[in-house]
Amino acid sequence: MRNSLQSKHWMLIIAMTSGRVVFLNPLKSKIPSDIAQMIKAAYANISSNAIVFGKNGPEIWTFACPKQPYNYECGYYVLTYIRDMLQHSNPIEAIKAKFGGLSQYSEDDHLLPLRQQWLSQLLPLIYKN
Repeated sequence: MRNSLQSKHWMLIIAMTSGRVVFLNPLKSKIPSDIAQMIKAAYANISSNAIVFGKNGPEIWTFACPKQPYNYECGYYVLTYIRDMLQHSNPIEAIKAKFGGLSQYSEDDHLLPLRQQWLSQLLPLIYKN
């Protein structure tokens, strides 16, 4: 059974049209077995005409990615992964190039500006009276 931290932890799973799955985890790089089983079960429900897999289901790729230093930053890290990938024409190459040499996101350069951006966009929606 997973502990409460793991059950509330953000991870990024990208289902590619090629049938591959990209897995990014800001706590560790290895995919938990229960998550891998969920991915395989989800793909087992896809019509065999849509995507062709080997007999073991989709190929799951894990990449080294910036690690969160504390237990409460996973949401910021995952959303920053998404933002960084969307800024490139080839997201997989962006993962390989950028994340490979970056051990953590800088609090001042990455996380603080992202928090400020979200607050500036969300607060008007929350308090629109």
